[in-house]
Amino acid sequence: EDFGTITKAEIVQFAKEHYGPNYVAVYKRTGTDPNKVKVVKPAITPVPANRDAASAYYTEVSKLPSTELQPVFVDYKKDIQTASIKPGLPLYYTKNSENGLFSLFYAIDLGTNNLPLLDVATDYLQYLGTGQYSAAQLQQEFYKLGCSFAVSSSQDRVLVSLSGLDSNLEPALKLFEQLLNNPRPDAAALKNQVAGILKQRQDAKLNKGVILNQAMLNYAKYGPRNPFTDIVPETQLKALKPEQLTSLLKSLPTYQHRILYYGPRPLNEEPAAVVKGDAPFPADAPTGVRYPGILWSLKHGHQTPASLKPTPPAKDFAEQPLKDKKVYWVDYKMVQAEILFLTKGDIYDRAMAPTVALYNEYFGGGMGSIVFQDLRESKALAYSAMSRYANADKTGRSNYILSYIGTQSDKLPEAMAGMEGLLTDMPLADANLAIAKQSIRNSIATDRIT
Repeated sequence: EDFGTITKAEIVQFAKEHYGPNYVAVYKRTGTDPNKVKVVKPAITPVPANRDAASAYYTEVSKLPSTELQPVFVDYKKDIQTASIKPGLPLYYTKNSENGLFSLFYAIDLGTNNLPLLDVATDYLQYLGTGQYSAAQLQQEFYKLGCSFAVSSSQDRVLVSLSGLDSNLEPALKLFEQLLNNPRPDAAALKNQVAGILKQRQDAKLNKGVILNQAMLNYAKYGPRNPFTDIVPETQLKALKPEQLTSLLKSLPTYQHRILYYGPRPLNEEPAAVVKGDAPFPADAPTGVRYPGILWSLKHGHQTPASLKPTPPAKDFAEQPLKDKKVYWVDYKMVQAEILFLTKGDIYDRAMAPTVALYNEYFGGGMGSIVFQDLRESKALAYSAMSRYANADKTGRSNYILSYIGTQSDKLPEAMAGMEGLLTDMPLADANLAIAKQSIRNSIATDRIT
């Protein structure tokens, strides 16, 4: 309203009064600069890392007394209770003693490696309503209950989640089950979603991060047939019918799955009497009102067939041997050069976990790591640098060493030689090693898993 009262004459008068000749104009011009002067690359003299030195301030601070925290480890047999909703449908329960919120998950070992359309279907769900509510009305109903839902999928897992106020779990679960079992197809929503997917694919071709860290990395690991290229073709996407996706969504609860609950209500099957005002229940709840335990709620609220069917077989992507040195190159219009070194390691072994953690912390992790200090701080060969030993996410798969350099294109030979030198002959710095070990101990001591 205030802006509407301002006249053109007032704006002109303000400009004349405040915008005189004492200004700076900056022009951004596109194209190639014909007057560009190339600077000759100077010789690089490494600066000694001096890793054992400490400033007076650091020495003073390190003398300050501090309480050493003790780690709290998860006792899976004690901290996670198990129950059975029905034969073949386990429930894993952990009590939330901090507040009145809950998180409920349906975990299905099923992914795009089993059903290629799964990620399209799970994304589609957020745009759908039910026979009773439109998509917008459904979101409003969840909002009234202080709850929300989400469905996500990966190559090998679907995670269906419901969370919010535990006192409203039953009505929220009822709404959510209605959506899962009776999603209303929406052709317009599917058309927009497909257009969005195709736009994302076009954008990905221009994104150097996607090109290097997803497309090229997967190609190096698996060859032309890999998880990155294993997508639904454009022609199939455009030919999709809404009913194909809603049918797939309806089938999710029919597969073998498990349920995880973290919340304040008890596990027991029978409804539990509570004292007026007890969390997580409403402050105005009458004394003696009985709220059900989560097992009771799920037995009466989670809709599944009499028997759950096994998940269909998953496609497998064969790992490349990586025995010989190979170079893959993408000519991307950019000033910097980005290099990713990939080395195939051993088959996953849980016993290696402590060594892997120390390697990542000491050698290739943060600003105090050997790689960062040597290539960036000492030799000025990189804008960023790291090296990481990546454990496989499943047994039977290979671990990999991933090392990265982002540098100026004219420093590429020296940067690559520097990284290869560190990988083949790792420097030993006692002070850095001690700090890395202590950092890992601190992380373990301060980590709290709920």
